[in-house]
Amino acid sequence: PSDLRLSLGGDPLGALAGEGRIPMSLETACEQLAILAGWVLENSPHSTSVCVDALPYHEAGASAVQELAIAMATGVKYLRVLIDAGMTVEAAASQFEFHFMLGTQPFTEIAKLRAARLLWARVVEAFGGDPAQSQMKLHARLGNRSLTQLDPELNILRNTVAVFAAGIGGADSIASIPFDRSLGDYSDFSRRVARNTANVLKLEAHLHRVADPARASWFLESLTEDLAEQAWELFQQLEAEGGIVDGLLSGSIAQLIDAVHQQRVQAYASGEQVIVGVNLFQNEDGKAARASSADREDVIRAGLKQFQNRSDQRGTVKPFAAGASSMDSAIDTAAGGASLGQLATALNFHKEEVTATKLPLRRFAEPFEADSVEKVESP
Repeated sequence: PSDLRLSLGGDPLGALAGEGRIPMSLETACEQLAILAGWVLENSPHSTSVCVDALPYHEAGASAVQELAIAMATGVKYLRVLIDAGMTVEAAASQFEFHFMLGTQPFTEIAKLRAARLLWARVVEAFGGDPAQSQMKLHARLGNRSLTQLDPELNILRNTVAVFAAGIGGADSIASIPFDRSLGDYSDFSRRVARNTANVLKLEAHLHRVADPARASWFLESLTEDLAEQAWELFQQLEAEGGIVDGLLSGSIAQLIDAVHQQRVQAYASGEQVIVGVNLFQNEDGKAARASSADREDVIRAGLKQFQNRSDQRGTVKPFAAGASSMDSAIDTAAGGASLGQLATALNFHKEEVTATKLPLRRFAEPFEADSVEKVESP
């Protein structure tokens, strides 16, 4: 474990927002998150355990300011959980990784990532920590909401813009995604294009060689400061109204995002905002390609049968012994051949359930594609 570099991605609030439920109380989820973070800090110092994932908010239609504010509110909640468990501010912050989805407006996305670092440094400082020792670990990729099924090859350009913005904005890791992601199954060709997009930008444009290429650009510095100030104001408003947990449980965050999304829908419908190949320069046939998944049900059935056979062979896993470390017990139980479902049972999943307003997954092009979908076989 000491040699591993992992991002374990513990994010119960992100799961609650994206799925509309988690199979345990929030108190239990946060307690388990603290246990995981403590184990990782002690045993795998190059890894992270906590993820603040802006994906469900981005895909529901949030603005850049809303994404930043909600991410900071989530980070503050998790930071309090780890500090209450006995960690120092710097040790707790070292367990965080932030995930941001990007759109196709490069300057806004560059500024968003740069503003995120400024805001997190301010949060750490407010908790009495040293921002220099608690720098944000940042992952970024193109959000699904920007992808189209109409003229899907144009997604290559959208992905290129996002990867470029992530590099200029200072992301530590970047995912380059296949252009047919919105169609269902990926093809070998689309994966190759995605991989080479990142390679060209790294090896030929040298995006990784300058720490902060946007520094001293008046336009980007000004935009970064504007986003940071607006996001901090909204973050303070969320905190005053009870924080991220109350916002998710009451549905106020969903309403906040929906209001922005509806404005954007109207802008696309009127042509004020453009999606190339969708509401402007659309192909003559006007058909959206959607990959066929006729064999998907067969694959799922075969997988379930195989899983059931393995589960029957494993037998029943006993609950963890009282007083034992749940992390050590989980490792021992997994080493004994337990499935994820059996581990979840041993960890008392589904004893309680918390529900909230589920944030929808939206793509901007969907209203234009609804009546123009043509099924095609996946390559």
